[in-house]
Amino acid sequence: MTDKIKEIAIPRKIVQSLLHHAQQTPEQEVCGLISSLNNTPYHCYPIENTATQPERFFNLDPQQQIQAMASMREKDEQLFAIYHSHPSAPAVP
Repeated sequence: MTDKIKEIAIPRKIVQSLLHHAQQTPEQEVCGLISSLNNTPYHCYPIENTATQPERFFNLDPQQQIQAMASMREKDEQLFAIYHSHPSAPAVP
């Protein structure tokens, strides 16, 4: 049986990257990938939102997503999470 994850600690450098990314276009959803190394969140890969209504939805740019995944593979990182913001909604999980 797999243990359920009860808590995830995101390193400050990743949180700062996410906040910086969201502040670049505060009226639109931003999105990207977070990698892990040794089961610990390690790096943030911002990816362009190509949704037709980016103020309400997100769609990862396919080419940038492939490039980010290739970069992770080269560095022995794994995909940890896909992130996106909610610019017009409350900050709740």
